[in-house]
Amino acid sequence: MKTPFVPDLNLWHEWHSLRGTLPEKLAGLGLPGVCSLLGVPAWMPRRAWSRELREVTMETVQDAGSKKIIYKTAGREFTALWNRGPDGDWWQTEYPVKQADDLVLFRSLVLDEELTPRPELLDPDPGDPGWSALELPLSPFPRLMLEMLGFSEGPVLLFEAEDEIREILSLAGERYTRQVTKILGENRENSGVRFAYMADNLDASFISPGYFKDFLLETYQKTADILHGSGYELMVHAGGPVGNLLELISQSGIDGIAGICGPPQGDTPFPQARIKAVSGLLLWGGLAQDYLMPSVSEDEFTAAMEMVKSQADDRCIFGIADHVPVEAEWDRIQKAADLFLP
Repeated sequence: MKTPFVPDLNLWHEWHSLRGTLPEKLAGLGLPGVCSLLGVPAWMPRRAWSRELREVTMETVQDAGSKKIIYKTAGREFTALWNRGPDGDWWQTEYPVKQADDLVLFRSLVLDEELTPRPELLDPDPGDPGWSALELPLSPFPRLMLEMLGFSEGPVLLFEAEDEIREILSLAGERYTRQVTKILGENRENSGVRFAYMADNLDASFISPGYFKDFLLETYQKTADILHGSGYELMVHAGGPVGNLLELISQSGIDGIAGICGPPQGDTPFPQARIKAVSGLLLWGGLAQDYLMPSVSEDEFTAAMEMVKSQADDRCIFGIADHVPVEAEWDRIQKAADLFLP
């Protein structure tokens, strides 16, 4: 079986399209067209749902260099702040839940929001050489950490308010599985879609095996059971070192992990990952995104690709872990495709 090469070009393509900096030969092409030129499938996660709030309000205030989201609930305001980073993207500098009594915001969001299925957003185009995927909402614990607490101060609050957080996450987990069931109920006819995708960012630098057991394992097991019953495979995003979690991930019902690689981006090349992923987990990645940066020499780049190509088994997908960086030049992306494709 030939190992496919599926680079995640979503960030790269969106970033350059918005700024008018796509290479001339790609001007006006959507992601499927760009991937067609490369001869690779287009990875296209799609949110076939929308989120509505009934009582909680959200207001966004934005200018060229900063962005603020103001949440209002229970007679209080909570703010999240971002600054524009040197790469042109938003870097979050302040999270809305800063102390234990701010957890009322997360509780209110869990109880207040409703998801509405939008199956028309998932329909695959038969003419696109793509892999459409049903993108699911973040599961409760990653959402708490990535959107509400942050991984800098968040662990302190996890310790200080452990009982309350466990209670809210239990409630959120029950609602989450109902939401997934509702989304799938409206998307059963999308027979061309293989994967359901969760952008949970399973980075073992921040998520310990203990956190995974306590706050993630049961949710993944229940979600995977629901997805498998509807014919989907569950792919979850890993944004960095993940080696310490792979054995637990293999017990969770997750079918594949996106973002597997060795240093400097990750900690687990394909061979070591396969040893830890005893269930035959689908491993997607191999080449750290750092090797596509202009600062890396062509010789280093080529040697790294050749090494990765020699390490894959039939449960691997070649890719750039965790995605093609916006700094990557088109010639190098093309060279990766040429080398990885049979």
